[in-house]
Amino acid sequence: MARKLHVDVRLATQVLLLQVAVVTLTLGIAGGMLAFFSHNRIAAEYDRRLVPSDLRPLGEELRARLARAIHGIQAVSEHADLLEATPVIRRSIDVRNPYVDPLNLVQVELLRRMRERPDARVHTALMITVNGIAAGMRNTG
Repeated sequence: MARKLHVDVRLATQVLLLQVAVVTLTLGIAGGMLAFFSHNRIAAEYDRRLVPSDLRPLGEELRARLARAIHGIQAVSEHADLLEATPVIRRSIDVRNPYVDPLNLVQVELLRRMRERPDARVHTALMITVNGIAAGMRNTG
């Protein structure tokens, strides 16, 4: 029997905003927000390929709330270019994304395959993508 997933939207939103705050405190406002622009696109792809259709509105709502938070921070900080004050972080993220973004997309496919038919080789490949993404994020936020 399939178990129905109950999601507390307020709690999920608070967790997302906490993640934004942690990254923002680590990288500064600009670096934190730019990192989430890229992740927002990737998150939408995870939703499209892996999340049941009845739960997709939750991801859409969280991404919309994140976009509103980003626009609010841009208005308060008066920075349209979120990384204008931190060119080193901009460069790090710009160099990282061409490597980490494809790993995320490969991970989506591997997760889909694992759900369809668990396989040791697919599991190993999935763990490699997890480690690769983690290494990229650790080096650049």
